[in-house]
Amino acid sequence: MTRPGSNGGLEHPARRRIYEHLTRLPGDHFRSIVRSLRLGHGAAHYHLDVLVSAGFLIRETAEGRCRYYPNGQGAESERNRLYMKHWKFRDLRLRVLLVLGRLKEATAVTVARELKISRQLASYHLAHLAKLGDVVREGGRFKARVGS
Repeated sequence: MTRPGSNGGLEHPARRRIYEHLTRLPGDHFRSIVRSLRLGHGAAHYHLDVLVSAGFLIRETAEGRCRYYPNGQGAESERNRLYMKHWKFRDLRLRVLLVLGRLKEATAVTVARELKISRQLASYHLAHLAKLGDVVREGGRFKARVGS
């Protein structure tokens, strides 16, 4: 692992800010890091790649998102594992299923309103869940499949 003071380390202000951000919010995803730290996409990609290559960060790609965690040992490693579990729970498709379970039946507009997302995004996830068999579509309404 490269140490601060070398070319791939934390001596660069943007890399230090990214690393400190991720120690406060392990598992944050790329777009959120860009927004939170007000970095350009290219600069963020470059500095994240440097930090991963140098061993300061771990990159996990799942569900179309790239999440980053500080590469820690002991307690920090355990904390990262807990955050990985947390992010999986916060997955939008899971949240759509939970809303459908609570409402029993809903349109994409209702799901969107409940989750404060666009109707198009709700429709996209509902269609994907229907394709997987987790949701039943009847006309313009959706129901969570019993047992899901």
